[in-house]
Amino acid sequence: MTISTDEKERQALYFLMSTELFSNNTLRKLRNTYGSYEQICKAGTDLKKHIKENAFDKLAYALERTDREYLYSRLKKHSTGFYMFEDDMYPKRFRELHDAPCAILVKGRLPSETIPSVAVIGARKCSNFGSSMTEEYVSVISGSGIQVISGMAMGIDSIAGTCALKNDGPSFAVLGNGPDICYPAHNRPLYDELVKKGGIISEYTLGSSGVSWHFPQRNRLISALCDAVIVIEAKEKSGTMITVDAALEQGKDVYALPGRSCDLLSRGCNMLIKQGAGILISPEEFICDLFTQISHKCEYDDFIKSFSKKSEPKPSIELTEKEKVVFKNLDHLPKGVDEILSMVSAKEKISIADLLITLNSLAIKGLVTNISGTYFAIK
Repeated sequence: MTISTDEKERQALYFLMSTELFSNNTLRKLRNTYGSYEQICKAGTDLKKHIKENAFDKLAYALERTDREYLYSRLKKHSTGFYMFEDDMYPKRFRELHDAPCAILVKGRLPSETIPSVAVIGARKCSNFGSSMTEEYVSVISGSGIQVISGMAMGIDSIAGTCALKNDGPSFAVLGNGPDICYPAHNRPLYDELVKKGGIISEYTLGSSGVSWHFPQRNRLISALCDAVIVIEAKEKSGTMITVDAALEQGKDVYALPGRSCDLLSRGCNMLIKQGAGILISPEEFICDLFTQISHKCEYDDFIKSFSKKSEPKPSIELTEKEKVVFKNLDHLPKGVDEILSMVSAKEKISIADLLITLNSLAIKGLVTNISGTYFAIK
């Protein structure tokens, strides 16, 4: 059987990635020099002009002993997709990275690019408080249809993924090892569910173990996939902060859950808040804030419209006639006081003072959330 040029190029790239001898940017430079990944494999001693001798020797050894066609065929056996930077399926958000993966491996599916995503991260050895808060926030986030991204590490990450799936929400994990390896091993039930209902994503080839430098590298992909990062618990110096740094570099919003100053696992969060991170007050307020931040992104138009058209809640709390009128003009998407006044005034005469009194009354009754003083949304 004749192998197509495209197939040979994929086999060559997959082989080069499996050696872990080159960074993504080095592979791109070599490709630009030789014209293709396949030609890199055929360049012979000419490669010595562009890479270190030690790397050349290791590559030559691997080329001599590896059947590239067989190596690539294992992807099908493991039900794993292989998406090169040039492929339509390759995530647009990865393309924006200065060191974007030359290709990624996926078990399950990729996150939708028309639905917002939130990364939920934190300490591996989290407290009962951290575990409880993770479940509380993720239940609301996933219940809103928002995608949850994590690293599937023990602690906050795995709790977030498990909770999202329990709520039938879309959840995805970016691994620091090959997508065929479940690490940590006791997360096997979560791993299997993610493959069925969400996705496992990695820039490492099948069988690649989770060596220490993989995880900081992996963290930039977690932040790249999301619209916002929320930190539940973290020490001042931890892997969580690497993800936060990547998120800030990528221009993503970061939120942190405040905690007691004497709690080691809250010191990282408190420090982030001191440096300007958003404060997590409640899951509902976070959702409202997130929607305010992403409302200008046209790719989310359909999602936002469907979210705001959710069936109108029927509060069991007794309301005045004025409160009923105002409540009917609110939804889960934050609205400014001026916009609410304009909508209500079209049906009933009301002053700005009366409107503010009514909105605050609805907030006291627990039916609406006040955001930044002048925005209101249904809880």
